[in-house]
Amino acid sequence: MELDYEIVSLSRVNSVAPYQVSYLSNKSEVLYFSTSKGLEYAVTFVLDKTLGFIDMYQLVIEEIHQSRAKYDISVEKTLIAIIEDFLMNDSHILAFVCDTSDSREAARHSLFNRWFLKYNKNSFYHKMDGIINAEGNMYYSSLIFNRNHPQCETIKSVYIDFIGELQK
Repeated sequence: MELDYEIVSLSRVNSVAPYQVSYLSNKSEVLYFSTSKGLEYAVTFVLDKTLGFIDMYQLVIEEIHQSRAKYDISVEKTLIAIIEDFLMNDSHILAFVCDTSDSREAARHSLFNRWFLKYNKNSFYHKMDGIINAEGNMYYSSLIFNRNHPQCETIKSVYIDFIGELQK
């Protein structure tokens, strides 16, 4: 679904991100950047109505050619610039489920937790985690939203109930 507005400000993101970010194929919900090592990333915001909130988006980060390069701090900083700009809108909710396709979901969850602790030093954002064991497969999900979100307490309650239902 193509958005009719910019989900993030490219000018703000590019003023702080080490890698130049652009839209992929003129779609404002898919951002693109390439690294100094030639890796290409797509960052997609998919409208997610699972919990019934109008400004909840699932974050999908994809390394396009799946080349798995060594750690690059500039990738981290570029992704954080995108996420922080997204969360500047107090009504946005960021949802993500760690990819399970290569059995590295726990490592991804741990990485996102480290990033959250590192970049949320001023406690502007609230993060909630849910871990679901479905037939032996572990699914790690999280919500991140601004502490000033107008429905902060409702979001917490709905997410806790949702995860609780999935864990039954």
